[in-house]
Amino acid sequence: PNLVVVIASPDVVVMPWIDKVPAVVETFFSGQAMGGGIADVLFGRVNPCGKLTTTFPKRMEDIPTYLTYPGENGRHVYSEGIHVGYRWFDARDIEPLFPFGFGLSFTEFAYSDLSLDRSEIRRGECVSASFTVTNIGAVEGKEICQLYARYGKPRLKRPIRELKGFCKVALRPGESRRVTIELTAQDLCAFDPVRGDWTLDSDTVGIEVGASSRDIRLMAALRTISSVSEHRRIEWDTQPVFVLRNPIARRKFIAFLQDQLGISAQEADTMLEHCANSFFGIFTTFDRRFRRSFPKADIERLLCEINGETGERDHRAA
Repeated sequence: PNLVVVIASPDVVVMPWIDKVPAVVETFFSGQAMGGGIADVLFGRVNPCGKLTTTFPKRMEDIPTYLTYPGENGRHVYSEGIHVGYRWFDARDIEPLFPFGFGLSFTEFAYSDLSLDRSEIRRGECVSASFTVTNIGAVEGKEICQLYARYGKPRLKRPIRELKGFCKVALRPGESRRVTIELTAQDLCAFDPVRGDWTLDSDTVGIEVGASSRDIRLMAALRTISSVSEHRRIEWDTQPVFVLRNPIARRKFIAFLQDQLGISAQEADTMLEHCANSFFGIFTTFDRRFRRSFPKADIERLLCEINGETGERDHRAA
């Protein structure tokens, strides 16, 4: 006989027995009409179209909170950070039992022809992602199409991919439909704790369309144009490596050392390179390396010039 396991649970469960059964129906807590709904699905009167809103692990050891639940000394430890749910499984490259967004149907769907109405996006703008969905099965069904953003080289810590939009489309057998999901620049922003604000950084973002977080069918590239300077504000305690990464700051510091030490631009640049690996602030590093302190007024003027030219205000005072 074909045994179907019906699970009514508030959240995910592990299924060490999954290989011994041909089918599983997860209902979660579906309310007082749950019984009738389950019967309709089991007897084929209704074609299921639900998708998982969480990730089912293969084993308990794979879940994000395995080492921190239920907390310590009566306090809950929130350890996932931004890597909640499917983001954790992606970041750790862990294969789930059932991924976020997964769900089976009595039919199948094909995705094709993804296009974006723009190739780059700035703050305040939006982009439309359009693609074609086709019911390639024998029965009518509904598909929940999902759009994810995958970041290329983010300045801030980001998940590998994030769900940014979804839509449901009903299709008869053999029918195709063009689907459009809109994405705003704000959807691609990340919170910068130094600036205390949401920022859009320059990056090449993969716009992915799929049937789940692990079943990506289509991808297109979108260039994001930064809304802020890519370099952090330079302060007294900024580490040398961040000065060297900032072309404006590097040029200003070379001129500063030339003036203060009476050396050439090449010598000043070499001295800055020698300071690159210091974990002290830039001026503490100078004090230790050059055995001298620079006038406070000159330092304040230097910092004001650098941050004025890069457009970086003092976020700590805001």
